[in-house]
Amino acid sequence: MTRTCRTPKATRRLRRPAARHRPLRPSRPSRWEASLPPPALLERYDQVVPGLARQIAEQVKIEAGHVQEHENNTLKASIRDRTRRQWMAFGGMMAIIGLAAFGLWMDAIWVAGVATSIVVGTASVFVLESLWKRKDRPR
Repeated sequence: MTRTCRTPKATRRLRRPAARHRPLRPSRPSRWEASLPPPALLERYDQVVPGLARQIAEQVKIEAGHVQEHENNTLKASIRDRTRRQWMAFGGMMAIIGLAAFGLWMDAIWVAGVATSIVVGTASVFVLESLWKRKDRPR
């Protein structure tokens, strides 16, 4: 007696394309510009999981507070940095002016001349920078 190898019914079913099953298509992602989803989408979220819309709104509120705090800290650090640089420039200029005065007192005119030219050059750079920044501002 010879046996013929037959494919079981279950395997035949797997090989056949199912006519009643449609392939899944990826859904189109929702996009919005605001930090909260649109109200219709929030309503649908709430239908799936009751209270989810409120949780999303609270999370957005917490995130907005965190972003605002981070921006404030960044702004304060920028102001402190600018103030520190201005004081350092002022101290350096006073030291150079002191050097010029010392050069005049010691009858070293060349020291006073070099120190004065450094002060004038540095001051002109700061003045020109502020003028260029004013030009670049939108009116």
